[in-house]
Amino acid sequence: MRIGAKLGSLSLEDLTQSPVVDPAFKKLLAVEGGDLAEFGYETYDPNDSAFPGYNSSIILKAGSFKFTFMERPIRDLMSWATKFAKMKAVYDAASQAAVQRASEVTRMKFDVVVKTPIIVLPKDGQVSHDRLVLRLGEIVAKNEYLHDANDTATIEAGLSGINVTSEIKVNDQDSTLQMVNDVAITAKIKQQGGKAHRGDPDRADTEVRKNVFARYRSQADLQITTEMSDVKMNLTAKQYVLLVQVLQALPQALSGGANDEDDEEDSSLNTPATISAPPTPARQPSTDHMVNLEPELTVITSGDSEEAAPWNAMDLVFDVGSIALEVYDDDAIEEKDLKNHSIAQFALVKSHVGLKKLSDGALEAEFSLNTLAFSNTRTGKSVHRDIIPHTTQNGNQM
Repeated sequence: MRIGAKLGSLSLEDLTQSPVVDPAFKKLLAVEGGDLAEFGYETYDPNDSAFPGYNSSIILKAGSFKFTFMERPIRDLMSWATKFAKMKAVYDAASQAAVQRASEVTRMKFDVVVKTPIIVLPKDGQVSHDRLVLRLGEIVAKNEYLHDANDTATIEAGLSGINVTSEIKVNDQDSTLQMVNDVAITAKIKQQGGKAHRGDPDRADTEVRKNVFARYRSQADLQITTEMSDVKMNLTAKQYVLLVQVLQALPQALSGGANDEDDEEDSSLNTPATISAPPTPARQPSTDHMVNLEPELTVITSGDSEEAAPWNAMDLVFDVGSIALEVYDDDAIEEKDLKNHSIAQFALVKSHVGLKKLSDGALEAEFSLNTLAFSNTRTGKSVHRDIIPHTTQNGNQM
């Protein structure tokens, strides 16, 4: 079976008479550049001589959509959407059928490319031009089946071009400043279904232990390696005020649910006569299950026992080069003002997070930080600039 679909455009506009400062705030949803989406789905017959090794494949190419978050229209849409709650029975039946169908698909190959979604968060679209513009980054994800002895499958995914920009009107002049510079996140996932890679954990005890994970640093059933590019954030006083006001408007819009009439109608369905008391569970003897109080990392020696020694089920690693935040005073309006109006800078350098899960349920975690620094960046003469100085040794601060 082969299915293809193409969606050229999609738009959502606010047609109410509510006033707005900028006409662009009326366009709640729009597509920027090219078609919105191109979708392809194909299934394969395992009995075919040209069977590629997977049951189905999905290809998705999506354009960039721009969403403007206006409090009143979004609240009205949320209230209107709650009226479909009565169709929950139909939704549950459809979701169960989808889950059952998904369980039948044992292997699926996918190739997904979604251009940068853009979200515009106005401060107050009725009286102010100020807004935050979030570019969530281009999404790329694809997988492969290597058809080796361990039945290895790999997934590569990434987000690139993530940034946040503020657009503030000051003295009838438009000021555009970046709050978060372009950030990229990449992830590589390797999943192995075979058992050939599960070695003897006792053999790892004799190796040089470079970190707390060295004991089980063999190939895992699931390996996840994630990296993030350097993150640089700037925050002026005006941007801080804008950010706080936007965050206060979000819950107010999302909390607009059904009206009082709908609440009364829904409550009438749950009268005491129609509510049945839940059955009381039967009391189980306390001796049916013995609690294992052994240490988490106890290694079961295979020897004459039929129980296999625990192996590494999941290995997750996340690394960030540096995360820096610099704050500025209220006079920082344009890019040229940043140098002379800086207040302080905070930085985390070479952060590392690791998580390991063994087949017996045991968990190991590690966190390391090379440098935590905090410095005074105000202009003028100052004897004490480094509040928390950068490390001068080879080791980690934490």
